[in-house]
Amino acid sequence: MVKRSRTLPHLYLRNNGKKVNYTSTFSGVRKTSPPYRNRVEHAEKLQRKIGEAIEKARRQLESRLSEIAVGKPGFYLEFEVTKDQANAFESLADQHKKLELVSVKPSLEQENVVKATVFVPESATDFFQEKVEQYCNKNNKPSPTLELSSSNG
Repeated sequence: MVKRSRTLPHLYLRNNGKKVNYTSTFSGVRKTSPPYRNRVEHAEKLQRKIGEAIEKARRQLESRLSEIAVGKPGFYLEFEVTKDQANAFESLADQHKKLELVSVKPSLEQENVVKATVFVPESATDFFQEKVEQYCNKNNKPSPTLELSSSNG
């Protein structure tokens, strides 16, 4: 019997396939460009929506009975984006501020929409407003349009 040196001794395929160099199917050109967005107007809309959601969450936190409230005080924000922008959810969590991405799921109401739920501790309520302010003031990539709602936690 002929001994063969192999890096994966548990796999051995004889005369199977041929060597071909990799070629990418990506043409290097985007099929669609990102939508034009007036950064200031978009930031103002996001600030307004986030402010409304945080105010609603604060009211809900205040109305909770302190006897049954357990755990870290905070609330949940739900963000919505189209499926092709779902990678935006990566920036919602922040380990340092203890913001936790709790779930990401497709919307039951809209076919092309994905929802993400984030737990926001009371100590980090200004996190998203600061991010929007940075977005408005810096020349960085446009943010996907986020829609959000809140519930207490």
